[in-house]
Amino acid sequence: MRAFLSYASEHRDLATRLALGLRNLGVETFFDRDALPPGESFDDRIAAAIARSHLFIFLISREAVAKGAYTLTELGQAQKLWPRPSGAVLPVFIERVSVEQLPPYLRAVSILDPSGEPVADTLNAVAELVALRRNRQRNRFLAGAAATMLVAGGLWKVYVTGPALLGDQVSRALHPPVIENVQVGEDPNATEANALRFDVTLYNPSPDAVTAVSVAPVTDHSGVTFGSSAEAFFAVNPGDRRPLTIHSRLNIPTSVAAFRWRICWEYVRTEDWYAEGMYKQDGSSVEFAIFIERHKAQVCDAWRPWQPDR
Repeated sequence: MRAFLSYASEHRDLATRLALGLRNLGVETFFDRDALPPGESFDDRIAAAIARSHLFIFLISREAVAKGAYTLTELGQAQKLWPRPSGAVLPVFIERVSVEQLPPYLRAVSILDPSGEPVADTLNAVAELVALRRNRQRNRFLAGAAATMLVAGGLWKVYVTGPALLGDQVSRALHPPVIENVQVGEDPNATEANALRFDVTLYNPSPDAVTAVSVAPVTDHSGVTFGSSAEAFFAVNPGDRRPLTIHSRLNIPTSVAAFRWRICWEYVRTEDWYAEGMYKQDGSSVEFAIFIERHKAQVCDAWRPWQPDR
């Protein structure tokens, strides 16, 4: 588990003690902004550090919530990553601040108000979260393994069920991402012929954040293509559902009477994405292409027959 510790510089000593305690719990902790490597902009490096984290700990003080404080910038990055903060954001009072002074995003979750020493009480709270996370991961793994393991010839064999999966490891395949709620219709805002709009939901039930590389409709007919455009290179965190709209133009010869189609989602683990510095790439470099081919996996929903009256 990885945590990002956001605090005002006036409380660095307390933050340092908390970071050491978190690391003793086995929680990899980012808290020292001065330790950031040179390269990209400061804001980008902070955003990357937050995106690599599973937990965002915000130490509430007068300085931390003051107008213009950099901690509020960090909080804004967390809000982009976790629109629903429950389970991902842990606010902690380290000094008394009126609740009315807090950003609405912090007020949306329960705030830890230490009854004793702030560092000790925060470590106890995080230890409970770590234990809960491990239990959930173990239960998910056992449930997935029980559902996908069959005895054949006296040997255990693992079969991946559900959406099609390509280029992935079995350990990650037990909880592959899922494509849900696929809807398609004419694009009301387009002026060209055969313009379509696909609305889909991307669900990540795995314990790892994943980054979407591409999401697009595909066909089983070599003469039919979809020209698609959709937002890409965004993370879908564990347990999150991400609605997505794909605008597409169907290119179909008049000679084709029928074909099948489905939505496919290519992705990489966000941890790998940031570890190799890909989050700043634009897709044009050789290194980028090699990374994608080495790490990407794919899920697709079920084949559907194309309805000519669409």
